[in-house]
Amino acid sequence: MQVLMSREAAKEVLASTQFVAWENEDFQEGVAALNKAIEADKKGDKMPAQVHQVALVNITKHGSDVGLFVNGSYVISADPGCGDDVQSVKATAYAICAELETPITEMDFEPDDEWQWGDIHLLLIDQGKLIKPCKPR
Repeated sequence: MQVLMSREAAKEVLASTQFVAWENEDFQEGVAALNKAIEADKKGDKMPAQVHQVALVNITKHGSDVGLFVNGSYVISADPGCGDDVQSVKATAYAICAELETPITEMDFEPDDEWQWGDIHLLLIDQGKLIKPCKPR
């Protein structure tokens, strides 16, 4: 399913989740990389990825986690069973989509009993559901 959201609506959703304290180092690094890509896009700089994909993966069995992937790279996930805020991850995804002016791709995934995001990430790339991430030059 692909959904377009206006930039203003995405900013409102993101603003409503700003109370969440994101101190996770991986998340901060992911956001910094995304901000760099967004700024390069605005300037018209050439970036390795010319096609943008923002994907939300919803786990449908063995949990209700949500993972965010941008241009084939894992950014962050939320596990509501551990108190993580799934809505903040979704709001971040919509804000990125609005900034990149690209639709969001949402997909459900039913993993095996024991799963990790790295395994799901590689499987979705192999299945062609996520684009292959660009390697840094």
